[in-house]
Amino acid sequence: MKKMMSDLGGHIVDYSKNTTCPRDMAIYLEALLQFNEEHPDEGELLIKYLKNTVFNDRIPPLLPEGTEVAHKIGNWPAQGSYHDVGIVYHPSHPYIISLFSKDAPNSDYAYQVLQQISRLVYDAQSGLTEMELVVNGESLDTEIPPILANGTVYIPLLPLNATLNRVTGAVPEKSGTHRPDQEEMVFYPDPTKMLLNNAVHYRDLPPEYIAGHLMVPQEMVIDLFPVFVTVDTAANKVYITDKPKEQPKQPTEQQDESASSFTLSEYQLIPLIAIPILICCLIIIQRNKNS
Repeated sequence: MKKMMSDLGGHIVDYSKNTTCPRDMAIYLEALLQFNEEHPDEGELLIKYLKNTVFNDRIPPLLPEGTEVAHKIGNWPAQGSYHDVGIVYHPSHPYIISLFSKDAPNSDYAYQVLQQISRLVYDAQSGLTEMELVVNGESLDTEIPPILANGTVYIPLLPLNATLNRVTGAVPEKSGTHRPDQEEMVFYPDPTKMLLNNAVHYRDLPPEYIAGHLMVPQEMVIDLFPVFVTVDTAANKVYITDKPKEQPKQPTEQQDESASSFTLSEYQLIPLIAIPILICCLIIIQRNKNS
């Protein structure tokens, strides 16, 4: 079992005692969903068991009536720990949630807090709107679409990068990317900041990894690319267009005349300089003859 946990990507795997973390439990639930896709008969049976649990005192109570939740609880009263992890079948945005607690004064208090967190997450998912991404007039088909959440649009960076050909190397483990030229850029997914050209830029919201995809707020897109970003909430579309490149200024007619007259004056200076030199040479030659 511990080897399987490690193979699935678990970070907290202790072979001497039973311990884990919310992140790892979410990974295992995601693996269960993948197993269900590959082996629907066995996978559906496992999910059915999780849906039919009699322990529904944490994630489900404050969710809308009829919301299906496939979940598993865990308790360690000696440490005041009461947990629940599950798959919430939200009607438009299903999600995995992993809730842990520690040092809770009692189980009732822990349940109340976990219920409130569960409802907050559900409401946040309800406020998500998927949008269409249009880049330079062309609709961009992405594996995960831009997401409108609380007035901010999160845009998938890598598909945008591939289209605009500006940024490379986004690595979820390192939470960073860099530009292929002189510019260096690092994202910090937890704090609300990013590092660009050794300068820290603060934003109201940080970039996020959603379903394994690096998503950046629309304000950061403007920082990273020379583009305009327009959000049309009525049509559920995000328009991104390149800023026009600055054209080199053409010299004006007056500048042409000034350049020509300046060039002419240079030629006029040549005889003015050469004549005194020639006179001096003639004087020296004449003196040599006389002597």
